[in-house]
Amino acid sequence: MQDHHLLSDSLAAVINWLKRARETMASYDEIAHLSPTELKEIADDCGLSVEQFTSIARKGPHAADELDQMLAALGLQKAVIDRNLQRDMTIACAECEHKKECRKSLARGDAANDFREFCANAERLEKLSA
Repeated sequence: MQDHHLLSDSLAAVINWLKRARETMASYDEIAHLSPTELKEIADDCGLSVEQFTSIARKGPHAADELDQMLAALGLQKAVIDRNLQRDMTIACAECEHKKECRKSLARGDAANDFREFCANAERLEKLSA
């Protein structure tokens, strides 16, 4: 019975990974078909350079999912955060190199205590929590 549960969890993890990979590839494809002018306009609308926009877009649509989860773990409402600050936090999260630690901490329910140790947004989150 336990082996069946482990197999089921492993299969779900592989399916989730494939889904995310497919979404990321779709992002690559969409970016590749943009003209330089369109790409610049979109990046400008986001308040990003073309290089920043391209880098983040290549990470896929879920590159900053942890941010929403972290905000919830800290009891913060995204709707009341300034748009520019949200953008900066989303960029920091998308580019973060500590995703593994973050996901584990969120899954354990320890993120509210641990985030200062690994989060690229720790300073911003502390200010918002004050």
